[in-house]
Amino acid sequence: MKKLLLSCLMLLSMAGFASTEVEKTFGLLGGLSLSKLSYENGSPSDYRKGPLFGLDIEFPLSSHIFFVPSVYAVQKGDENPLGSTQLSYLELALTPKIKSSSDGTGLYFLIGPYLATILSRNQTSTSGAQTALSSDQVKNSEGGIVAGVGFETLLSHHYSLYLEGRYSMGMSSSLEGTSAKNQGLYINLGFHYIDREDIESNLERAEEFVKKKSEPSATSPIE
Repeated sequence: MKKLLLSCLMLLSMAGFASTEVEKTFGLLGGLSLSKLSYENGSPSDYRKGPLFGLDIEFPLSSHIFFVPSVYAVQKGDENPLGSTQLSYLELALTPKIKSSSDGTGLYFLIGPYLATILSRNQTSTSGAQTALSSDQVKNSEGGIVAGVGFETLLSHHYSLYLEGRYSMGMSSSLEGTSAKNQGLYINLGFHYIDREDIESNLERAEEFVKKKSEPSATSPIE
């Protein structure tokens, strides 16, 4: 009976210590955006390149499912017969992420909404002259859906590297006076710091706890 009680106590202790493992992940990302404006009236629009950078944080919902808020600055717009439109945004994306492996490596998929607020808006003509656009021409905010796929590999117990592609599709017009929605492809290279305790150290603490509890007491010996 004594051995059975100690075995149960050890199992419960290990479970208790293991459940304290923290696996929030903080990340930095940077990359390239290929974006264009999709005009409802069919006006020609070609993709333009722009930079993006930002940060994210992952909250575990299970061993394979995470909730990932990410904030990044990204340059959108398009190339058109009149020149190019440069629209810089600060975006907040709220995306559930599904990972193929519980250890954080391998393929993953994500999808969710995003909201964006304008940082700057400019039009550059074919001659190179740049004109600042106003809120009467470009809206101050927009929103849409983002979906992506990526591959992540662990560098160590606390650090990982990932490569990710996202497709962004605006659900509301970015321009005033005509319907034109942002759409584009984001290619990101990111670096994650994984904030978690070492499971082995938790098990060592559990074993030490059980060992202390199993030592006979001078005042109340175990029969």
